Amino acid sequence: MEGEGTMADTYTDLCYGCKRFTEIAWTEGGTDRPFCLSCTEAMPPTRDQLNMLLLLAPWSPIGPPFRPGDVVEARTGAVVLDGVGTVRRMSTSLEDGATPIYPTFLVVITEKAHDQAPDEAWYTEVCLTRVDEIPADGGDL
Repeated sequence: MEGEGTMADTYTDLCYGCKRFTEIAWTEGGTDRPFCLSCTEAMPPTRDQLNMLLLLAPWSPIGPPFRPGDVVEARTGAVVLDGVGTVRRMSTSLEDGATPIYPTFLVVITEKAHDQAPDEAWYTEVCLTRVDEIPADGGDL
């Protein structure tokens, strides 16, 4: 389904895909081409849909930097060490301080660095470091 479109109440028209006079399930934005449900389901994904699938696929080499289960060091504002914890989930919701381009990660802190560290919090990529990537001497990365 290339471009924007509308999923409206079904109506009968000539389907642009199969050229049958049938119920229309989706109308392509910009061109107003009508498509029936079976043609809509058979359409290849758009470039944007493929890009999102590639980014979020578990096997993707260019996917999110952290995945659920990763053990990370978490820092508030990328400066104040909160402790070491486990990534529980990823969000692209504005409610969690994220966007589809800059996701946030819910981290459950298991080894607190100070008594005011949260039990769990949302962190951006810049605030997290995988534990296996931290130098043994504690120096700069």
